[in-house]
Amino acid sequence: MWDTPACALSFLVQQHDEADVLFDLLLAAQEPSRRRTLLAELTLSLTAHMQLEEQLFYPAVFAPNVEDELREANEDHLSIKNAVLDLVTLRLDDPQFAAKVRVAMEQASHHAREEEEGELFPRIRARVAPDQLQAFGLELAARYKALRRAASLRSLAGSSAQRLRL
Repeated sequence: MWDTPACALSFLVQQHDEADVLFDLLLAAQEPSRRRTLLAELTLSLTAHMQLEEQLFYPAVFAPNVEDELREANEDHLSIKNAVLDLVTLRLDDPQFAAKVRVAMEQASHHAREEEEGELFPRIRARVAPDQLQAFGLELAARYKALRRAASLRSLAGSSAQRLRL
């Protein structure tokens, strides 16, 4: 799905779309086991996505005319991480689970759709050549795969360690 992005911005929009789907599925899920699976996938995806933006994308597109948006984006990421942490630490059958999913979903959607796609991306598209965005998209896709793979391995190691403690 995200193996050959048309450009860096399209790649990030695709990830935003995937997060929306995961949030919707998580909100609809009733069984704790399904919630656990979806929450793990959402956490993995969002973590890799935010790391990618913070470590590669934002520094690469930094310019005086987008400095304020990038600073706000980093603060948005912190807020989204805290909302997801609330979900991860909450019992999956807690009556507040759906409400907390909605809050995390609204924060992520506002950040992605309004601030990035609505404000930041058009400014970047106006000043960066399409061939540069294409090349950067390939770099982002490769880095995203590596981040997900590393996070999956850490998660697997954590799960194994948890099973050993039981």
